[in-house]
Amino acid sequence: MQNLRSSLILNESPDGNLTFTYEIKNVGSEMAILHFNTSQIYEYEIFNKDHGRVYRYSDGKYFLQVLKEIRILPSESLSYDIKIPPLEKGEFTFTIWLVAQDGYQLKQSQRFNVR
Repeated sequence: MQNLRSSLILNESPDGNLTFTYEIKNVGSEMAILHFNTSQIYEYEIFNKDHGRVYRYSDGKYFLQVLKEIRILPSESLSYDIKIPPLEKGEFTFTIWLVAQDGYQLKQSQRFNVR
């Protein structure tokens, strides 16, 4: 079993734009290999406390049908910066996970507010 860990960090720019940084780190002593059937690496959803799901990354998108491998050496990591789409004011939950075929989801969630 590969020893992968994930983390999620919320960043706010001076102009108020929100970005999440999703990081996958190999904490094991052997190379980790992730397999994908499409060009999509991750999926995420944004939920509003009052209205349920308000955004899903893959909605309305098409991904290439390709076999892809991502290799992560020990102590190395992958990082993805995800810009949040414009949202109304309120309280939200951002949830992201890998869509790897190996069963690795490495799901992370974080609450945030739009002011």
